[in-house]
Amino acid sequence: MKTSRYEEGDEPDRKDLRHLMPTFPDDPASRFLEYYQQYLIAKGQQNREMIWFCALACRIELRKMGDPTEEAQNCQNLFKGFVSQKGAAQMYRELYGDSQTLSQRD
Repeated sequence: MKTSRYEEGDEPDRKDLRHLMPTFPDDPASRFLEYYQQYLIAKGQQNREMIWFCALACRIELRKMGDPTEEAQNCQNLFKGFVSQKGAAQMYRELYGDSQTLSQRD
């Protein structure tokens, strides 16, 4: 018994639809950088909900990079060579603070 609503050979070509799907990096470091970019945009726009969401997403990706208890170190490693260790630590502290629940921040 055939349950498909398409005849054989008449199925939609899903390969042609792939270009419509957003691409998203597969590794946590790249995803972190994508979320961090959105985080900075949200900070510039002062969009509290988006700041919180992106900061939280950044921290989740940092945890995926290794030992979850080392997310601050993972953040510093990502920015090594671009900012000082002290600067990277400050960036992480801001992410951490912004990732706290919105109700705690009011």
